Amino acid sequence: MKKTLQQIPEKSQEKFYTQNLLRAYALCLIWNPLEVMVVTSLDITNTDYFEFFPIIISIVLLFILIDWFLSHFKHSRSVIEIEYIDQIHLVKTYRKIIELILLLLLLVLVVTVVQRFLDLGFLFSMVLVIIPISFLWASFIGIGNRYRKVAVPLWVERTRGLSNYYFMFLSAGFLVGMISKSTFIYNLQTLFVETSDHRLLLYLVIGGYFLVLSLIGFHPLVSLTLLATLLHPLLPSISSVSLAVVLITCSLASVMYSPFNLSVSLLADQLKLNSYRMGIWNILFAISFMVICILIAYQLSFII
Repeated sequence: MKKTLQQIPEKSQEKFYTQNLLRAYALCLIWNPLEVMVVTSLDITNTDYFEFFPIIISIVLLFILIDWFLSHFKHSRSVIEIEYIDQIHLVKTYRKIIELILLLLLLVLVVTVVQRFLDLGFLFSMVLVIIPISFLWASFIGIGNRYRKVAVPLWVERTRGLSNYYFMFLSAGFLVGMISKSTFIYNLQTLFVETSDHRLLLYLVIGGYFLVLSLIGFHPLVSLTLLATLLHPLLPSISSVSLAVVLITCSLASVMYSPFNLSVSLLADQLKLNSYRMGIWNILFAISFMVICILIAYQLSFII
């Protein structure tokens, strides 16, 4: 992209990278069955992925079109001359895309079956099947030996660094546990309980909750874990699918704007920019995204 965009002003490049890359990344995550925020939200609401997928993929396609339109409007005056031509093998590319789609369908199907039989939740079922499915699929497409040579050493290397995550989430669990025992949690839970009779207001409060906590440094997974405690008394009376849509879209919208999010931090480091400035460039789109998704979820609550 640097080779392509070097002809336009530097500030336009920075905004293009920030807005288009982070938005595209967020739109990939919200339907991804391997994303921990997605599977955790499905477990909290006891929702099947196949029931959730048609709704969320429709939302993704809608916002891809919106983002394309906005990008075309903003960058219509930018002229880029391509001096090089890369040869792209379309048949091979399409075959790889079809293989990826089939793999995801197989993975979600097996996880759903395991979840139904063992009743262990979507996340734990994913942990059980992802390794054997990965090796079986690699063998099926003829790269079993290569996958084993790459995956096993990489697994050993990454496992050594898991202690960092262990202590990070141990600290997060301690924080959530202490907050859940404090008087603050009762005041916060009262807010959710009092708005539960007004479904749209409840969803807006959830969106505001994620927005505020992501801006002051809470990881969305920590925020979601705490929110699950707050919403526990309300879950039987709330549409599970619509609530899953709200939880997933509002929590993962932080990928676009939160200065503490890994995606924003990495891109800020690459571009040598202030992460808060990058968040400002995306926050209006992110809030619009959350509000529209909340309105869609609200309508779904009357149908599903």
